Amino acid sequence: MMRIAREAISNSLQHAASRTIIVELHHGTDRLSLAIIDDGIGLSEPVLAAGSREGHYGMVGMRERARRMDGAVEIISTTRTGTTIRVTVPARVAYL
Repeated sequence: MMRIAREAISNSLQHAASRTIIVELHHGTDRLSLAIIDDGIGLSEPVLAAGSREGHYGMVGMRERARRMDGAVEIISTTRTGTTIRVTVPARVAYL
């Protein structure tokens, strides 16, 4: 989960022109959830639809890492309003 967080923060710093990045970590009895939220320029519709930017593998890698933990990545983004990347992993995996 740490590598996913690092990638999401790195993407925000390199590509989003964000001024603020918020990191939220929620732990519950059934799952662990991490959200990286920025106030940057957001992802374009083509990038959101494709699930990645051509020649870049950060979002693909985040999804693959989450899948290996039986988790999921949700990316919510609107042009000019920022991006939220939320990763959720089952407690049985997260709290080993």
